[in-house]
Amino acid sequence: MSEGQQWKLSIVGHGEEDPRTLVGHPLNPKVHPREQDEVIEASMVEFGQLKGVLKNVTTGHILDGHERVKVAIERGQATVYMDYCEIPEAQEPTVLRVLDQSAALAQVDVERWAALQAEARAQPESAVLRDFFAQQAAQYGLAVAGAAGAIGGAMGRLRFRNAVSAARFSS
Repeated sequence: MSEGQQWKLSIVGHGEEDPRTLVGHPLNPKVHPREQDEVIEASMVEFGQLKGVLKNVTTGHILDGHERVKVAIERGQATVYMDYCEIPEAQEPTVLRVLDQSAALAQVDVERWAALQAEARAQPESAVLRDFFAQQAAQYGLAVAGAAGAIGGAMGRLRFRNAVSAARFSS
């Protein structure tokens, strides 16, 4: 693709579906620990669904959002918000490999993270999210005022490999 050429739009629609009817991609390589389930659930309860589940209309496979679907089923949600894309089946393995893995390349700017923390006017209602943020702050050598629970608590079991992958959530 030459510089300035418009990217192809692969998103072809949006909607809602019963999570129990969705089909995860059989080659999805990601495994999510229980602690991640807790953070995802707490986030969904506190903020709602902020990101759609990505489904390829060509195959019916989920390409992004497997964990959100799992948590939605476990919590009895009637529907989840969907983004629909249309890509050839042969490209699905590449899409699965690039979506979250490219996000893992991001590095955290600790000064910006601290500024974001300072800008937050209120702590999350969820103790799980407060503990998660405290764990992140500790990873970056910062303190979180009013963090509920000790860093060694439930979220303390979640170990970050490095600052590059510290903020990685579900697909």
